[in-house]
Amino acid sequence: MASLRQWGRGSLGIEPGRIAGASVLREHATTASPHENTDRAMDQDRRQAERVPYPCEVKCTLDDGLEIASARLSDVSTSGAFVESVNELPIGSVVHLLFQVGDRTLKVRGRIVQSMAQFGFGVRFEQIPSDDGAALAQLVAQGR
Repeated sequence: MASLRQWGRGSLGIEPGRIAGASVLREHATTASPHENTDRAMDQDRRQAERVPYPCEVKCTLDDGLEIASARLSDVSTSGAFVESVNELPIGSVVHLLFQVGDRTLKVRGRIVQSMAQFGFGVRFEQIPSDDGAALAQLVAQGR
């Protein structure tokens, strides 16, 4: 089997040594994805805020009051989190998360910026009470 390096710059326009992931395919797409701006915002979020593993139960409720069953946090940062869930939720949906950090229950409002069926969804935090934000920043600092 020929390696990517042997192929060189092929018909997909992938440079040697780069992995063919979603961002590479987006760069070479002829039509814009309807979620392209959201995907770019999520990529920027990943670069700006370090995420740390933090597996825990999370109560996840949509703005309309619907509670998502069997949700768990996978990782968290000061600006977002990834929630493991079998549910694929619409990108742009507002979600309210409640989860424990030590003896404190954090209450965060966010927006779904990435959603993958049978895997989970990425949430960008939009509203964090200041005390909860401080507890979250401390958790992330300790998790490094």
